Amino acid sequence: MTDLSRRDVVISAGLAAAFGLSLPVALVRPTEAQKTPGPGTPFYKYKVGSFECTAVYDGIWEKPHDPAFFKNASVDDVKAALRAAGQTDEFVPIPFTPLVVSTGRELVLLDAGTGARCSRPRDG
Repeated sequence: MTDLSRRDVVISAGLAAAFGLSLPVALVRPTEAQKTPGPGTPFYKYKVGSFECTAVYDGIWEKPHDPAFFKNASVDDVKAALRAAGQTDEFVPIPFTPLVVSTGRELVLLDAGTGARCSRPRDG
């Protein structure tokens, strides 16, 4: 990560302060992460410095359309955007991906997932 923007620095410092971390948070660009796993793979790993991060797919919440959910778009706008992105417009798909970080000494789970909220498995 050699090209940090001001925004990256502010976000990193803010996250570190919010979580009480003594070191700044490293922001990983897509080119620094492992390639996205193939169909049916429920997790992928990447490194941030010496830490090994594992993103674990926990399903998709099929959120019913709600006019109050998106403050700057109507339900019709949301449905059109979903169709343009190749998604279904029957609901708002909200994926959940908890992160497990191995520090070398400890495993840290960030966001324990959705429990019963997810109603469908990952599409291949």
